[in-house]
Amino acid sequence: MGQFDSYIDRKAAAPPGVVRAFCLVAPVFMIIQAVGSHRLEDILMAGFGVVLFLPSGIAPRWYRARLAALQNHLVLGAVFTFSLMLCVLFILLATFFNRSTSIYIATPVALVLTTAAAVRQHTRLRATK
Repeated sequence: MGQFDSYIDRKAAAPPGVVRAFCLVAPVFMIIQAVGSHRLEDILMAGFGVVLFLPSGIAPRWYRARLAALQNHLVLGAVFTFSLMLCVLFILLATFFNRSTSIYIATPVALVLTTAAAVRQHTRLRATK
């Protein structure tokens, strides 16, 4: 606790309209970039943006509820987590390495992160029951 903590608004969030507009516009720009460049990385980025942003822009409450429901289904949640982690890691690593090296690094890292998340989720579900 510092002397200026009373002046800091810790619950500051973007207005819902701005978030919704961003979630609708960002995937469109990603798709336009992917169509123009024809690179695998841009196509994956557009797919990633469409899966994560577009449903949140169209129906935010429904999408949040569906993502929260994935916590109760370990296999489905693990597949979703693995695919998103693999996509993100590949896109990030492809900027520094070639594609084959990026996929060789991204796949085991995504598997480890997904397994760790599934084990943690499994223990959390068992603790609540």
